[in-house]
Amino acid sequence: MGLNTFLKLLLHSWWIIALTTLLTAGSTLFFAAQQQPIYAGTTTIEVSPSPALDRADQIVDAINALDRRATLNTIARKVSSSSIQAQVAEKLHLSPAILGSAGLSAAVLPDTNLIEIRAQSAQPNLAADMANTVAQIIVGQAPVRLLKIDVIDLATPATAPIGAGLSRLLTLGVLFGLLIGIVAVLLLFAIRTVLKPGASADERAGSAGAHERLAWQELEAPAASPSYENGLVVDRE
Repeated sequence: MGLNTFLKLLLHSWWIIALTTLLTAGSTLFFAAQQQPIYAGTTTIEVSPSPALDRADQIVDAINALDRRATLNTIARKVSSSSIQAQVAEKLHLSPAILGSAGLSAAVLPDTNLIEIRAQSAQPNLAADMANTVAQIIVGQAPVRLLKIDVIDLATPATAPIGAGLSRLLTLGVLFGLLIGIVAVLLLFAIRTVLKPGASADERAGSAGAHERLAWQELEAPAASPSYENGLVVDRE
């Protein structure tokens, strides 16, 4: 199939592409409107050797413990534990179901002694409060003789939900609809090519109208070559 034939094919079947694009974009808008926006709150804490250490070997041991990352990973894993969730629920007067859907998590930032604590909620203020409360609990559990944990960045209520925005989802829906429409047109063209135009082909297809048959015949008909008489071009059609 040449480029000219492909463009003619799209032009004759524009309604298929338009229909799939409208359906896909409309479905995307409908389902996006049904989804409740989710906001995230992130608090950052820093783990460092305790200032109570007065001997050089103790300070070196604390630094080595942090370099091995096992200590930081252990602190981060505690964030999602049931004991931490129970304390957060008690402090904020929340139900276990809300804490279960909050997605409490923590991650150690690469090449640092920083840990990011993250919480999610449909309410931006609640997401920030949960992340900050977890950080306060973790700070209170620090082994003061060896390590010190400080909150260096408190969570604030987010102004935008996490995930793709509505405009981005709509753009993806339109592009996906265009793709589906073009594939559908090419598939119909392939089927018509196999069946061949004619009455028997129309009976097997069962849905081709007069306008569509004319369009397919125009696509499949070879281009007429011009004739010349006395140096002039004569149209033989």
